[in-house]
Amino acid sequence: MASLTIEKLRTGLSPYLPPVTIEPLVKLIYDHQISIRITRDRSTKLGDYRSPFNGKGHQISINGTLNPYQFLVTLLHEIAHCFTYIQFKNSVPPHGEEWKNQFKIMLEPFIKHHIFPNDIELALQKHLKSVKASSCSDPHLLMVLKSYDERKEDHPFVHLDSLPLHTKFEFRDKIYEKGEKRRTRIVCTEQSSGKQFLFHPIAEVIPIFAP
Repeated sequence: MASLTIEKLRTGLSPYLPPVTIEPLVKLIYDHQISIRITRDRSTKLGDYRSPFNGKGHQISINGTLNPYQFLVTLLHEIAHCFTYIQFKNSVPPHGEEWKNQFKIMLEPFIKHHIFPNDIELALQKHLKSVKASSCSDPHLLMVLKSYDERKEDHPFVHLDSLPLHTKFEFRDKIYEKGEKRRTRIVCTEQSSGKQFLFHPIAEVIPIFAP
């Protein structure tokens, strides 16, 4: 967000966050002059943090398609990266103990004040006992967070990991075939080019079943 001001941050973030969290987060972001960019949906990540470079300050981008609770967790995840960088620069691993400790510090006040619904709060408490690189790496937490997505009755999507191997599916107007799982991602082949792409297991896709 260019020309960072409290009001611009408040206006820009209000549609994406639980209302009670807006003021403390806006102050935190403004005090550290973190630029926030809301992006389209990205299948490989929910958000990212970039440290200052080429005259630009701290930058965080977050998918604008996330529900408010998932947006909040992702934002706190990325702010934890920012604070870890401020303290340690590039001398520690991106998701090492320093970041894990900072992420716990970021989350704990929101859990303490019961900002999250009970099921998310319980999933987060379990998550904090053994923090993964992100909520994406914790299937249970991710599924609980995703359960708060808005759904239309005619919603045609399913999670990729629910489809059988070699099933074809549509994703963003392109056709893919589901392949084998590689660690935390599923290798899928785009049918028109033959190129392979990595998808998160709970990427929402439209299955194509041959008659």
